[in-house]
Amino acid sequence: MSKLVDYLKINVNPIHSWTESLSHIAQILALILAGIWTYKSFWETDKPSLEPHLTSTADISWNRVPNSKGVCEAVLDVTLENIGKRSVDVAQMRIRGWLVDPPRIVDDKPVFFTDDDVMKGQQFFDQTFTGSYLVDHYPPGVKVQDSFIWYFKEKQAKNVFWQVSFTTKDTIRYNAASAIGDFVCNYESD
Repeated sequence: MSKLVDYLKINVNPIHSWTESLSHIAQILALILAGIWTYKSFWETDKPSLEPHLTSTADISWNRVPNSKGVCEAVLDVTLENIGKRSVDVAQMRIRGWLVDPPRIVDDKPVFFTDDDVMKGQQFFDQTFTGSYLVDHYPPGVKVQDSFIWYFKEKQAKNVFWQVSFTTKDTIRYNAASAIGDFVCNYESD
């Protein structure tokens, strides 16, 4: 035991130097691993949340037109919101509308009505807006709503469908779009 104590007394500086070097190497490795973990964590969790993300909704309401026989008013309310963490510039908005015959039900079985079925209907509106209240700069958290009005003849046995889509100045993975359908002059849905 005394030989070990004597050895340590003689070699204190080299052992201290060696353990200090090991400590520095361990600290450098810890910093490198922390950097890798931080980068990986950002790449997997935070970076996707920084992608631009717009959401849109459409709603329809019907109004009777005073002093007008056989005409109703359709109000299409469109809302666009930037729910992302980056600003987004909307370059254009496209609104399309179709009048469609209701599907024919056979044997009391429900019928699935597809987008293709809608687009086979009579398209009554297709317009792209490059200047409108909804075509603008959207900082994070901004929500904007605008209304569009059409007039229809009452007592049509038709469904009406609108599709609203937005295009941004920068390419984003998911451009906002929404759609809504109802029976023409469906006052009961109000």
